Amino acid sequence: MAREGVSAGAFTLGIDSRDRGLRFIERVANWRARFFKMPYGDQALFVSRQLFIEIGGFADYPIMEDFELVRRLKKMGGIVILPESVKTSPRRWQNIGIFKTWLLNQIIVAAYFIGIPPQRLAFWYRREKGRAKQKHQV
Repeated sequence: MAREGVSAGAFTLGIDSRDRGLRFIERVANWRARFFKMPYGDQALFVSRQLFIEIGGFADYPIMEDFELVRRLKKMGGIVILPESVKTSPRRWQNIGIFKTWLLNQIIVAAYFIGIPPQRLAFWYRREKGRAKQKHQV
């Protein structure tokens, strides 16, 4: 954080599972984060309190608030991705399915970019999570 031109940072993503599909998701997410300087919230973002307040903190969104925060932080300076990893739960991928979760995430990001409100996106996301939960209960 003391480096000139750095606005924020995040850790490398680690998913707490040995599943080969999730290892692939990890690699792709970490490549995306490093190449585009776009880490997501599950990579434990960090930013100085002063800058966080200056850019307005988290948007009052039910989903995509971390994505929007990183977009604003990028305008303020570089985002460093540390080599140390932070572990996130595999539950979301296990419940919905690895490919389906990945696809849903891509659709939500694309929909956000074209202007679909986060409230609508959160509805889609919750609906898919609910369907997955119902499947596991049957």
